[in-house]
Amino acid sequence: MNIEHEYYVRTEAYEPFEGLCFADTLDMAQSPQLGLFSEQNTARVQREKDAPSTVNIGTPPNNRGKNN
Repeated sequence: MNIEHEYYVRTEAYEPFEGLCFADTLDMAQSPQLGLFSEQNTARVQREKDAPSTVNIGTPPNNRGKNN
């Protein structure tokens, strides 16, 4: 909602941000949240769950430049 408001402040035009999802993140993977939020929100959550995710795991160069 802050994204939508900030967009409105800067452009003086309202446009909904379709990436906004209200979710109980501790329960998101287990069951649909039909009772908690609107049907539109539940559809957005499902769309996000179905979207591919890329995770990069690595070690940042914390020791760069150290001589030990």
